[in-house]
Amino acid sequence: MTAEDAPAFRRDGSPDPDPISPVLDKETGTKTFLVCDREMTFKQVQALPADPGGLRSALRRAIPRDHPTAGRTADEVVKNCATDLLSFVPAPPKVRAAAYRMLAAMPGVTAMGVVTDERGRKGFGLHVRVQRGITETVVIDPDTSFVLSTSRTAPDVHGKLDKVLYLRVGWTGDEPRIPTLP
Repeated sequence: MTAEDAPAFRRDGSPDPDPISPVLDKETGTKTFLVCDREMTFKQVQALPADPGGLRSALRRAIPRDHPTAGRTADEVVKNCATDLLSFVPAPPKVRAAAYRMLAAMPGVTAMGVVTDERGRKGFGLHVRVQRGITETVVIDPDTSFVLSTSRTAPDVHGKLDKVLYLRVGWTGDEPRIPTLP
């Protein structure tokens, strides 16, 4: 981008110069899921505690000893683990409920009430401080308890550090297809 391009770039909402193309990955081995950067099998995820205190302890134990936690408290790491658990790990409903109750009781988590994501979907927002200066906004579908979107922001960075929109969540026996991007 040249200096002459900057005004048009800002006018157009600062579009990503490297747009993402959808890719379909095929898993051929045993599938594991990252929980606090520790690989867990489906069976281990299903066996996570369904009470907030037990889940908090289990998440703390799941944090690897060599986890990069520089500048982070154990609770900040656990909050990050919980938002990841809710976003892309196939945890059963009782574990998901425990994660929401655990987050609600932790310092640095604020309920935002009804919010709207970038697709116009209404959900319940949580503002979660996952590290000093870095916050994650989680938008939850109140009917299904599934996460609609997550975004991370930092006070010294303009815009979002990371943004994920969840278009569909669930189990299927259908052949995979590459979805169209929003």
